[in-house]
Amino acid sequence: MLDARAAWHVRMWDEGAVAWNAVNGDTHAMDPLTAEVLSASRLQGIPDTTLPEHLAEYLGLPLDETLRRAILGALDRIRQLEAP
Repeated sequence: MLDARAAWHVRMWDEGAVAWNAVNGDTHAMDPLTAEVLSASRLQGIPDTTLPEHLAEYLGLPLDETLRRAILGALDRIRQLEAP
């Protein structure tokens, strides 16, 4: 089985992204935040426990509860896409 970094292939642009999962062959359109979450967590290997802080700093945004919930929600959606 492929590890998470090898499983996802992503093409990003300002308005969003398209991600292909090599494990199940599915292609997904993503909003920009979900694409950033996928990139950081699955392609760069940022641990889920520090993901909100990492992304807020990367995006230059304050990490308030709204942004934290949005990041964690995107992470949950990615996990659902990875489920068998």
